[in-house]
Amino acid sequence: MNKYIKTLKTFSFDILMVLLVALTFLKYTNQIGNIYFIILVIMSLILITVKANIFHLMPIALVTQMSFSDMRDNKDITIIFGSIVIILIIIDILKNRNIKKIGYLSLPLGLLSLSAILTMINGISTYSNLVGLFQIFSVLLIYLYFLNTIDNKTSYHILGKMFMYLSIIVALESIHFVTHSDIEIIDIIRMRGIDLGWENINIIIYVNLLTIPLIAYLITNTKWKLPYMIASVFVILPIMMTLSRSSIISVAIYIILLVPLILLLDKHKKLLIIQGFSFLIFVGVALFFLEKDQIVSEYLKTLLDRDFNDFTGRIELIDVAWVNFKDHPIVGTGGVFSSRYLIADAGYANINYHNTIAQTMTLGTLGLVAFSFLLFRKVRLLFRSDDNIKWFILILLLVTMFINGMVQPMYYYTSYMMFIFLILAMIEVKTVKTDT
Repeated sequence: MNKYIKTLKTFSFDILMVLLVALTFLKYTNQIGNIYFIILVIMSLILITVKANIFHLMPIALVTQMSFSDMRDNKDITIIFGSIVIILIIIDILKNRNIKKIGYLSLPLGLLSLSAILTMINGISTYSNLVGLFQIFSVLLIYLYFLNTIDNKTSYHILGKMFMYLSIIVALESIHFVTHSDIEIIDIIRMRGIDLGWENINIIIYVNLLTIPLIAYLITNTKWKLPYMIASVFVILPIMMTLSRSSIISVAIYIILLVPLILLLDKHKKLLIIQGFSFLIFVGVALFFLEKDQIVSEYLKTLLDRDFNDFTGRIELIDVAWVNFKDHPIVGTGGVFSSRYLIADAGYANINYHNTIAQTMTLGTLGLVAFSFLLFRKVRLLFRSDDNIKWFILILLLVTMFINGMVQPMYYYTSYMMFIFLILAMIEVKTVKTDT
C-alpha cells in the first residue's frame, strides 16, 4: 500500500494536470456545462485547505480562460471569472502565504510603473490612463505574488510540465476547431481562420512559444526523453497552424539554438541519440499518413506562399509611434493604452504598434530606460542561477523579445507577462543569492 501511495504522490501533479486538460477540453467543446467551474472552485478550496503547493493551484486559474469560447468578447464572463480568481487568491494568501520578499526585479518594474504614472500628464482620458497603468502595475503585483508563494523545493520539472500541459490544451482545441469545421483543414489554415474564442490567433500560441525551451530543458534533464519529444510535436503544431510569421521564425530559431544546447548539456547522450532516432521515426510515420491526404505538401505550399518579408504594415505603425514619441519624448503619449487612439487618429484600424519597443515609447524616454533596466536585470538574474535552465530561459527571453517582440507588443500582453514573471520568480526563489 505504501508503494502505491508513494507512486501516487510522485505523479500527483501529472494526474492533476491531465484532469484539468480533460475537463477544460470537455468544457470548450460543450460536453460539460457550468459544472466545470463548480468543480474547479471545489478543487481550489480543497487545495487551499490542505495548503497545497502553489503549482497545484496556479494551473486551475490558467486553464479556466482556455475553456471559454467567448472569453474575449463577453465582459460579464470576464468580470465573473476575474472576481472568482481574485477571491481565491486572497483566501490563499490570507490562509497559507507570507508576503515579505521585495524581489530583484521589483525596482525596474516599479520604475516602469512610475513612468506609467508620469505619462498621464499627456493622457488622452482618465480611462486610458488607468488602463495603461494597470497593464504595467499588475505585472509587478503578479511578480510579487509568485515570488512570495513559490516553494523553493519545487523542481523546474514541475514548471516545464505545467507549460507543456497548457500547450497541449491549445493543441487539442486547435485540432478540434479545424476538424469540426465545414471548411477544409488546409483552407482554414490558409485563411488563418482558427478562432478559439478566448484570444486572437496570434496570442493563443504564446504559451506554446514559451514551452518549447522548457520542453528542451526537460529532455536534457531526464532519462525518459521520448515522451517529451513527442509532446513537443503537440506544442509546435498549433504554432505552425496559425501561419504566424514571427512565431514560425521563432520556432526555426529555437530549433537552431536548442538542438546543439541539448547535445551539449545532456548527460545521457546515448539515450538521447536512441530516443531521438525513435522520435524521428515517429514524426516520419505521422507525416507519411498525413501526406496520404496531401496535407503536408499543401501546407508547405501555403507556407511558402506566405510573404515572410512583407512587414510594410508593421513599419507604418512604427512610423506613427515615432512621430508621436518625438512630440512627447520625455514622459510619452499617455501610456501603453494610448496607442489605440493615436493609431486611429493616423487612420489605421490597429489598436497597438505591433512592436514591443514602439509600444514602450508611449511611456517616453523614462519608460524606455526603465524597460532596458528591466531587461538587464532579467538577464543578470538568470546568470545567478547554477542550474542549466538559465541557458534555456535566456534563449526564451531573447527570441520572444527580438523576434516576436519586433512584430507583436508581447511585453504588454498580460498572459505573456504572467508566464514570463512566473518563470523568473521561480528562478529567483531557487537562486541562493538575490538582491532586493
